[in-house]
Amino acid sequence: MSIRVIKQFIGLICLLFISLQCTAFPIYMESKHKAPSQEKINNWLELASKNKPFAQFKLGYAYQNGYGITKDTKKAKYWYKKASDLQLEAAQNNLGCLLIESDSGPEITAEGVSLLQKAAKANLVTAQMNLADLLIKGTRIKRDYKKAFYWSLKATELSNEPEAQYIVGIMYASSIGTETDYAKAADFFTLASTANHTKAQLHLASLYEFGKGVPLDLKKAAEYYFAAVDNGNTDAMVNLGLMYEDGKGVKQDYSKALSLYKKAADLGSSLAQTNIGLMYENGAGVTKSNQKAANWFRKSALNGASGGQLYLGVMLINGQGIEKNINEGRKWIEKSAQQGDKEALETLKQLDAMTE
Repeated sequence: MSIRVIKQFIGLICLLFISLQCTAFPIYMESKHKAPSQEKINNWLELASKNKPFAQFKLGYAYQNGYGITKDTKKAKYWYKKASDLQLEAAQNNLGCLLIESDSGPEITAEGVSLLQKAAKANLVTAQMNLADLLIKGTRIKRDYKKAFYWSLKATELSNEPEAQYIVGIMYASSIGTETDYAKAADFFTLASTANHTKAQLHLASLYEFGKGVPLDLKKAAEYYFAAVDNGNTDAMVNLGLMYEDGKGVKQDYSKALSLYKKAADLGSSLAQTNIGLMYENGAGVTKSNQKAANWFRKSALNGASGGQLYLGVMLINGQGIEKNINEGRKWIEKSAQQGDKEALETLKQLDAMTE
């Protein structure tokens, strides 16, 4: 007996996540690819010996990154410390990051955090963002979303830094450290999108697609998805593909949907792999092929997608496009259920009822 499950294309609503690293405050080099000359380094050394903080900072940065000089983290810390003691905020930020990332114990981490706090309070945006990141992750210091929101918002007030705008938008959209406010989230995503911030474009598109904080506008949603697609975002490729399949915000075009899914699949998107499998299973814009569907579901399942695991399991149990194997099929459905997939849980109930 065949198992029937409800199949639907998978859409991303608004994946909310933060991913920052402790960022060093940069200095201007003669060009992106040209290291400072020995003459310039010697000049920095001379000025640094006279307690000129900017020269000390530049030496620290050169030693940290191996610019025109042999990379030496110990010497980088030394010169950053000199400049930091002279209250140069950029040096405090960079030394703070080096100390925190050294994993040298709680006392060193606390010293690093203290330096970041000094720089953040002195209105160094990079330090404010680094501090917010630490407070969100909660791995090196105690997690505190409210303080993280405070520093992130402060960074947006002092600069047009798109990453800060994006982070504040995420926090408003997901109630992290503040109350949910989709309208404010949309405002900050719009600011970041103006600077071509890919993830901000993705989330702003999602808000327009579902009418959260902004009027529902599928054409505008498609426009922002297009922008994110141009920047190589696979989630935007999947969502725009769905719009082409449904003819929402764009003219229905299965070939464009498939092209977007394949582009995302080539970049490793398990959602795109699942959706390609569904197109072949349903014959949506392509010649119906259970074999091709099963192949794509297997790729998706191996890539960890709960939908792909479920659909592969069902095809194995039914022997559709693949050799029938009830035990293996159930294992894949169980994997999907372990991820909380409601369809998978319901399918397992159907399986259990059939064996009673």
